[in-house]
Amino acid sequence: MLLNPYDQMLWLSVAGDIGRGGITPFWSVPGGGLEEGESFEAALRREMREELGLQTLASGLHVATFEGLTQWGGRWYDNDSRFYVLRVDQAEFSSAGHTQLERDTVRGYRWWGYEEIRASSELFLPKAIVDVLGEVVGGSWDGVVRTIGPEPHTLPSG
Repeated sequence: MLLNPYDQMLWLSVAGDIGRGGITPFWSVPGGGLEEGESFEAALRREMREELGLQTLASGLHVATFEGLTQWGGRWYDNDSRFYVLRVDQAEFSSAGHTQLERDTVRGYRWWGYEEIRASSELFLPKAIVDVLGEVVGGSWDGVVRTIGPEPHTLPSG
């Protein structure tokens, strides 16, 4: 969860098959998978370098964990993600390290304020991270790491 000095969070504009019937546009946080033997904190630094060109980042504050099945490209994945709050001043990002999949699906970046997200009709995933953002920027986060999961309608049947 990258936050700028105005408490806006950086979101990626993405379009992909997330199991809602064809290609779905949505907003997602920057991130990615762990490489073998890599810690979540090391993956955080690597992904921010690859996806955004951010070279030096301290480990952020761990605020949420996402556990559950998610769908992408017609396949189900067991997703175990960590969300960290990182404050950045940088407004320009580089996509030089994007994989081919990212070049095909990421359409851009945007800073969103909590109230803007709540008023928007656009899809933000995972949806529950928006509530965590509200707690963090509103000063009501109590220091307890939140456990969030997929929306019930996105789970496989059977």
